Amino acid sequence: MTIPAHEPKFYWRIADAAYAKDPAHYVEEHLNDIDYVEGSRIGDWRIRLFRDNSNQSLIASFRGTQWSNARNWFDNIGHILIDPKKLHRRMKKKLAAWSEKYQLPICAYVGHSAGGFHAVRVNRKVKEIFRITFNAHKAKSGEHNWNFRTKDDSVSKHWLSGSKPYRYITVGNGGHPLNDFKPLMRNVLWDKDTKYV
Repeated sequence: MTIPAHEPKFYWRIADAAYAKDPAHYVEEHLNDIDYVEGSRIGDWRIRLFRDNSNQSLIASFRGTQWSNARNWFDNIGHILIDPKKLHRRMKKKLAAWSEKYQLPICAYVGHSAGGFHAVRVNRKVKEIFRITFNAHKAKSGEHNWNFRTKDDSVSKHWLSGSKPYRYITVGNGGHPLNDFKPLMRNVLWDKDTKYV
């Protein structure tokens, strides 16, 4: 597997920023050399765009399900049965427009839960994009895909949701919320042989 530009904890922060009410303040407080650029709502899903000033690229973070959004929950049930191709075409179009607008490549898609589901499916034929997910629904394997899960996450471990446990790296105890990764991510590193340690 190929290693992304930053450590896993960095990408966990990017996923967390997708949920933040003020992502600009969030990245200013928690990340160096990163700027929040803009966000977009596509259907009932939100994508947030960040500029990585350390390597002059963009990172797209797909927000997962909002607890208060009934439409998100309805869409989640549909993900078990079908791929939302129309939604993903709209997301792909928005991401291409951002890359053109800022004249920078998007090097990584990041997401938690349903956000991870979208991160591994949008532009899936473009193999150079890193896809870093946290307790993603129906994660995909691939050289540039890094799917992290917590031990007790029901979404990533049950066949009913379409997930395959062998596609994930279990990092420790915890449930489904993204915040359950917080105490775990400080010890998760890539090693020089591109294997998870």
